[in-house]
Amino acid sequence: LHGIGGGGVFAVLTMYIAEITEDHNRGMFSCILSIFVALGVLYPLSIGPMLSIKILCLSSLVPLVIFLIFFTLYAPDSPPYLVKIVKDDLAVEAIIKLRNKSRDESHKELLVFQQHAREQAKEKGGVSEIFRGKTTRKAFMIALGLLTIQQVCGINAVVSFMEHIFLAAGSAIPPQIATTVIGVIQVLTVCVTS
Repeated sequence: LHGIGGGGVFAVLTMYIAEITEDHNRGMFSCILSIFVALGVLYPLSIGPMLSIKILCLSSLVPLVIFLIFFTLYAPDSPPYLVKIVKDDLAVEAIIKLRNKSRDESHKELLVFQQHAREQAKEKGGVSEIFRGKTTRKAFMIALGLLTIQQVCGINAVVSFMEHIFLAAGSAIPPQIATTVIGVIQVLTVCVTS
């Protein structure tokens, strides 16, 4: 369930970020996503040892509920999506809201999205398209390899049992503090690498 949920969220969220951002700030927003993931790992590492499983799970729902409320109220559909379903007026409004552009600039960008939509409509698409071209096949194999290595390296098991590992290691630092320090270091390193 964790893998399916995480995969679904990252597929949708990265696509949404790519569609609402401009070329000059797309990388920054993608890096912010990584930082929030690291903060999401830090949260249970730092407060988890002090709470019961039930309270930890319920407290982890709070940021999710806040996100869903604000996202549904304030985040517009992406302009490329609105162009695809032929709602050009809403696409212009979304461009104005997301990019703080004038109506004339927004109409120019709308023309670009319409051109992309026409080009995509000509392409067949589908999963089999990944394996037809040498470039897409290579990209798929690299992505599959990286994700496989990430899952089989055992990081999820290490993070899940980190407190027990520090306890068994006989560290002078209390295990709860050691796990929090590891989480803080992860956040800092993600910020630096981003």
